[in-house]
Amino acid sequence: MIELLFFIIIKLKSRYNLKMSFEVDQRNKNQNQMGDQTDRDLIARYGLEDDPKIRMGFIRKVFGILTCQLVFTALIVGACMAKRKDPKFVKLMSNPGVLVGAIAGSLISMIALVCCKCDKTVPLNYILLTIFTLCESVIVGHICMRVPNPMIVCEAAALTGAMVTGIFVYACCSKTDFTVFGPLLFELGLMFCVLGIFIALFAPGMHIYLAFAGVILFGFYLIIDVQLLVSGSFGGHRKYQIDEDSYIMGAMAIYMDIINIFLYILEIMNQPETTN
Repeated sequence: MIELLFFIIIKLKSRYNLKMSFEVDQRNKNQNQMGDQTDRDLIARYGLEDDPKIRMGFIRKVFGILTCQLVFTALIVGACMAKRKDPKFVKLMSNPGVLVGAIAGSLISMIALVCCKCDKTVPLNYILLTIFTLCESVIVGHICMRVPNPMIVCEAAALTGAMVTGIFVYACCSKTDFTVFGPLLFELGLMFCVLGIFIALFAPGMHIYLAFAGVILFGFYLIIDVQLLVSGSFGGHRKYQIDEDSYIMGAMAIYMDIINIFLYILEIMNQPETTN
């Protein structure tokens, strides 16, 4: 649930980093009377770049940051799983201060990036992102250590990788524009968060259904975030895109999508066996 709250805050910030991506093409069709001034006005209004190479550089930067985040998280989780039989390490990870410190560090660094506009300040944004990724990795490692069978963690990671790969391919190749559904899914995310709190308090036995819904919800979130990232050429068909200066927020949004999908798949697979 903590991961979901972090995710909602990131999504709230990302809504303010969007710009139109198809207006140049739409209005270029009617520029016979307006001339080239149309493009210059739209570039000034929406921050659109007239060089597609800049957009491709932005996409490569986001995917590079995302890859580093995922590899770092995998290494931390792998180390936690490898040391799970070490009494000293287990005692360290069982200390409430470690988990509380990781949550606090993740929250503080995220607030600095999201609310204090540090996401565009170099090198502070990279430092805060490293702290955020480290704290999130510790939280995920702590969760994975509580799974009795390590193979379940590996299987959940494999399923997450397959699902994420399929979503990436579909989001890039699909002609359907999902970016327009961002506000709707944001509202569903808020409802999902409130429902999760009620289930945790009053109906803990229904958490498995919440996990299934979470995988579906964050799958759609991932489609939208990927399309917000890869759209942006003047010939693109996506209505919205993330602006080129928000590479940190773009990487964080997709990273949290993948982490939440993994955790919900892990929760589904880690159900105790029932005997008749």
